[in-house]
Amino acid sequence: MVKKTNLIPSQSNRFAKGFIQAILLFISIFIFSCNEDPVDPEIERLFELQLGDKKYKFVNDWVGAIEDCERLSIGVLIDQSYGHFGIDFNILKNGALVKASLVDYTMTGGDNDYETANFNEVASMKITNFKYDEAKKYVHFEYSGELLKINRPGNPDRIFPPKYIKGVVTITNLDEYQCNTFLPTARFETPTITFTGVRANAQYDSSLSSNRFTHLIYSNNGYRMFFKLKEDFWSFEIGKTNKFDQKTIENRIDLEQYIGRLRATQNLYNEQEDWKKFQTAGSFTILERKMVNGIKVTTGEITIEVYDNGVLVHSILNGAFETSSF
Repeated sequence: MVKKTNLIPSQSNRFAKGFIQAILLFISIFIFSCNEDPVDPEIERLFELQLGDKKYKFVNDWVGAIEDCERLSIGVLIDQSYGHFGIDFNILKNGALVKASLVDYTMTGGDNDYETANFNEVASMKITNFKYDEAKKYVHFEYSGELLKINRPGNPDRIFPPKYIKGVVTITNLDEYQCNTFLPTARFETPTITFTGVRANAQYDSSLSSNRFTHLIYSNNGYRMFFKLKEDFWSFEIGKTNKFDQKTIENRIDLEQYIGRLRATQNLYNEQEDWKKFQTAGSFTILERKMVNGIKVTTGEITIEVYDNGVLVHSILNGAFETSSF
């Protein structure tokens, strides 16, 4: 920064003398600093990556790191002589992987996108040692696994070699964006399943005679849950327990497991034959209705017994959900 000073004539000689002294002081400081070792800038953002047999280390301005609603998006976009690619991790604040993606710009023809597997992201990519501090804008995690080449409509069944990646991410200054939406989710844990909803959709079909309202929540480990309802969630009585058994048609919860092959397609509307449907019985209770960023939100808890051809395979107790209403 240059400091401007207005001078009157009687000050000019004194200024000239002071100016020479300042120049001499600057020269001495410059010579002294040249003899010192350079000081590396403080690392606030670190993204280490091994891509195949090549290793990269990106710091600070090279790394993008954003928190928005309940998600963290952290990545790098590089276009240098030693690499042409972009990589991004989308992770919930509780450490659940939503998606990892890679674009390899060295490949021609536009067919250069890689992602974690549809419906079962953690089958090909592991997030470990996850730490997040919202107040300090801090996040740390390690990652390792494979990214699958996205199958395009013209070659949906072609199998390409995956991209292997691993590395470490440490961020101490996450950029914060004001959340202006709502992300539905569901959570439960059994001895054999940890269900964390990472994406969801809802639909209303007036042409149906029953279950006109459907809320679908996907976990990141190959499971999905359906709420099949006669009325919208917003219409249910708070505190009332809604029970269902295996023969109940309306106001029930279904659970399915993905059994298709691991692939990345960016398409969540796949064939039903890729999903195994279980039989369920249990209940759900509406705990609260509220407005979140102008969206109707219903929260509740679930208790479900899950059967596979008559055999009890999972008991879900005190599960939780949050979903939007129409």
